[in-house]
Amino acid sequence: MEHSPDKVSSSFYCSYNQITSLEHCPHQVGGEFSCHNNPVNSIVDNFIRSYRKNEFIELFNYTDIIQDDTIITWFYEEIAHKLPTDSRIEKHYTIVR
Repeated sequence: MEHSPDKVSSSFYCSYNQITSLEHCPHQVGGEFSCHNNPVNSIVDNFIRSYRKNEFIELFNYTDIIQDDTIITWFYEEIAHKLPTDSRIEKHYTIVR
C-alpha cells in the first residue's frame, strides 16, 4: 500500500494481505473501505464504527495507535473502546497497556 493515492473517490479494498498498519492508505475513501483478513483489521474494525468512514483512516494514523509493531491500547480504548481479543493481534503486535 506504500504507493496508494491520498484520496479514492470510490471503494478501496486491500483484503487478504499481511497489512499491519494503515500508514500508506488513502486518507479519504468515497465508498467502502475493506481490509478484511489482515492483521490490522481487528484493530481498525471498531475504530471504523466510531467515526465517519472518510475521517477514520486519517484519524487512525494521526493518533499513532500502531507504532511499528506495537499497539498503544490505552489510546485505542480512549477512542474506540475496548481492544478486541483476537489471537492475530497478539501474533503480529506487541501490546502496551
